[in-house]
Amino acid sequence: MSLLFYKWLHLMGLGFVALGVGGLSMGSDDASKKKLTSILHGVGLLLALVGGFGLVAKAKLSVASPWLIYKILVWVALGGFIAIAKRKPELVTKAQLALIVLASVAAYFGIFHYELWPQGPA
Repeated sequence: MSLLFYKWLHLMGLGFVALGVGGLSMGSDDASKKKLTSILHGVGLLLALVGGFGLVAKAKLSVASPWLIYKILVWVALGGFIAIAKRKPELVTKAQLALIVLASVAAYFGIFHYELWPQGPA
């Protein structure tokens, strides 16, 4: 697979996660809508993970790089959002704001990691 394919897969997964998070944030009581948004969220997380690690492998980057560890932590936080949305709906707005900040920093690290760590991958 090409580097471009893994980028596309990663971004497609993030789009699915965003749709899932948005749907879960709406707080619908309809079981079919909850199921669909939960599926979108889970499939999106899987696609983002496969695409992300595909990018790392294809670019021959170190898995122990600080920026990559942060991105994995953001992935875990995105995965945990579904539990917040289902168990503590009153915290959804605060969790959304936190996810926006975390995802923005993760995107920044993904784009500018060579400028932030000029010595190259760890």
